Amino acid sequence: MHKIRSKLESRRFPALVALSALLLAACGETDWDAKLDTVLQERTGSTEQYIEGLEAFLEEGPPIEHASEARFTLGWVYAETLHQYAEARRWFEELLESDPGGVWSEDARWMLDNMEKDDEELLEEIRRRAEELATSGEGTSGTPPPDLR
Repeated sequence: MHKIRSKLESRRFPALVALSALLLAACGETDWDAKLDTVLQERTGSTEQYIEGLEAFLEEGPPIEHASEARFTLGWVYAETLHQYAEARRWFEELLESDPGGVWSEDARWMLDNMEKDDEELLEEIRRRAEELATSGEGTSGTPPPDLR
């Protein structure tokens, strides 16, 4: 419950999150949720500054679930913003190596498989998969899949 509340508060009150992180640090405790949220919200600077903030966060040695989210975000930025796929691949692979069954692992695998494909290629795969599901009856509840054409 704490994590859910913390996530909701961090999206509504970034200043409160930053203040909470400072207070916890003064008490000798680390609120990793607040720290990561603060880093993720720092999109006002350059992409390079955002990357530096995420890397600095990782250097602090956060718990695996927080580190995985930071690694996924780094991979995403390199893939989707900078189109530097080799660097994106490095971050996604590092995530999978350190947290192969974690919350972000399926998304990282998908990005590794698909980040260099163009929109038409991805859409064709979705159509093909929808047709496979429709003909096999798998994953349907009696309703036909939407027309993707």
